[in-house]
Amino acid sequence: PKPLRAQAALLAAHHLAKHPELARDSFNETTVGQLVSAREYDPDTTLGIAFGLRSGWFGAPDQLRYRELVKGVADSGDEQAAYWLARWNCEDSEGKDPNWQADLEALVKNKHSDACLWMFDLLLSGKYLSKDLPRAEALIRTAAIKDNNREAQNALGLALWRGTLEVKNVPEGLGLLEQSLQNGMWLAGRNLAKIYHLGLDVEKDETRARAFLEKAGEIGDRSAVQVVVAAYEKGDIIDADAKAADRWRAKLEN
Repeated sequence: PKPLRAQAALLAAHHLAKHPELARDSFNETTVGQLVSAREYDPDTTLGIAFGLRSGWFGAPDQLRYRELVKGVADSGDEQAAYWLARWNCEDSEGKDPNWQADLEALVKNKHSDACLWMFDLLLSGKYLSKDLPRAEALIRTAAIKDNNREAQNALGLALWRGTLEVKNVPEGLGLLEQSLQNGMWLAGRNLAKIYHLGLDVEKDETRARAFLEKAGEIGDRSAVQVVVAAYEKGDIIDADAKAADRWRAKLEN
């Protein structure tokens, strides 16, 4: 299938960037060839290539090429590409690009989830934008409660529990974290496990902490399982348990 061939081409280019001695021809020609073939297999992979070029996966970071690629996808109407273009324009210019805020606001108006979450972070921290806690809370509440967005539920839950909004509300915050976990956000389970393990604004409850952590491992991807293994090994967000760590490590090998 085309998407699989595209991913294979991306992985090959990434590997050749780390091990140019494996390339038959010159490193640059071989890597570029892999990137071009990925675009031919699946145009949606263009955004992935842009990430790679920006991060230096294929050698030195190439700002000119990644901007050209992501802008092409954004101009075709892809909102996810438009989000990353606005975000990268802001981050690369340290907020001085004249267009990033208007582009981001347009996406927020359309309720693009990633754009809403990033706008929430900016309004909460005051980075690149003036700090505005009422608007930050209104924005994230709409996404978390009205739109039932699990990432927004996790973000709002943490903010209410921590007290980083105008009012600290631990019960509502914990409730939103549990709702986020039920909706499939494994990181919310990790957060709840640490809160109950350490007794942070709640009574310590290792049984609940363990249940939340294991739920995170059950619903998450491979990285979630790795977090569970590390937690049981280190004893930082759950009591150390070598047998439990071995049991979860076995899942990585299956």
